[in-house]
Amino acid sequence: MAEKRIILLGNSIIDNGAYVRLGEPGVAKQLQALLPQHAVIKRALDGAVCVDVLSSQLANLESTDS
Repeated sequence: MAEKRIILLGNSIIDNGAYVRLGEPGVAKQLQALLPQHAVIKRALDGAVCVDVLSSQLANLESTDS
């Protein structure tokens, strides 16, 4: 069976590393800890707006290696 992937799209709500306390995990790391059997792939970018999700993040889903 193929590995299940969770792909996170959005803005600083998801890409929140700059906003959490030093040493504390952001959203992607917390989710990975809760679901270690899944690949968590963060495509979200701090500062993104709706059009960025549509034009960049969704358009590049084929490259979900990272």
